Amino acid sequence: MSANEAKISQLRSVVGSLAWVARQARPDLSYRVSRLQPICTRATIRDLIYANKVVQDAKEFSDHGINYEAGKLNWDESILVTISDASWSGEKEIVRGSVEPWRSQRARMTALADKSFLEGMESPIYPIEESL
Repeated sequence: MSANEAKISQLRSVVGSLAWVARQARPDLSYRVSRLQPICTRATIRDLIYANKVVQDAKEFSDHGINYEAGKLNWDESILVTISDASWSGEKEIVRGSVEPWRSQRARMTALADKSFLEGMESPIYPIEESL
């Protein structure tokens, strides 16, 4: 069952807010927000329920986020790293008004880390940018 225009408008607002929160401090929400973004134009009641669950989780775990602890990273020996991941053909996406299966999802994060990161040692890592 399709959502009405008022609900779709509210969904767009909620997804926009969630996207901002995910980008600023909650990368744990990024995948689910990314899944919501393309469905805003033709959302179903099921999609609205899913969006409400994401909002509920964001609120319930509002104490989670990125913490940058002072003194953990040696700036003179830090390196820039990029971490990426992808799911190939595991998603559906609405393209030009119709659902297309076999779509892919990707993510990339750029971060600062101690050079010991290259040796596989436990190292502080400070995310500075993410891209979905």
